[in-house]
Amino acid sequence: MHYSKRILKEIMSAIEKNETVQENIDLRKAIAGLYKVWKFDATSKTILNCFKRGVFSNQTDDSDSDDEDAILADLKEKWKTVEGNGRITDDATLSDILEVDAELLTASYPTDEEILKSLMDNNKDQENESYSGNEDVIQPKPHRTEMLQSFETIKRGFEMEENVPDSIFSSLIKCKKFL
Repeated sequence: MHYSKRILKEIMSAIEKNETVQENIDLRKAIAGLYKVWKFDATSKTILNCFKRGVFSNQTDDSDSDDEDAILADLKEKWKTVEGNGRITDDATLSDILEVDAELLTASYPTDEEILKSLMDNNKDQENESYSGNEDVIQPKPHRTEMLQSFETIKRGFEMEENVPDSIFSSLIKCKKFL
């Protein structure tokens, strides 16, 4: 409501000054307008009212509707002035302008079928992940000779490399002795 009020004031001011009314608002101007609303117009009552309209609150106090009524009354006066001067030539009404975005979808909620499908898809993905690789399968303990052969294979591989620190070989020998 506060944002619409600011935009309408700009439009009406342009009409009163016989200036060209800009039909579209670019993103930069919209953000600047929202910033002004947040900085100068939004009060705790405004925020509480948003929660009430969004059905996030079960409070039924309508004291903030007085603020909206005052804003609407102010806009209606300005609109009558501009309209009475014959500067508005089409059939636009104040209600048309205020409700231009009333039917825009601002949130959507999944249907029960979509929720069930999503859950079923997630379960399938989890099942596929758990059985797709060998990381979830418990490996049997390797036999001692297999482990000793692995040490020998690793040692032989390092012997063929350049610049292998002696500490690697001493660690391999310690592991082999431990085994």
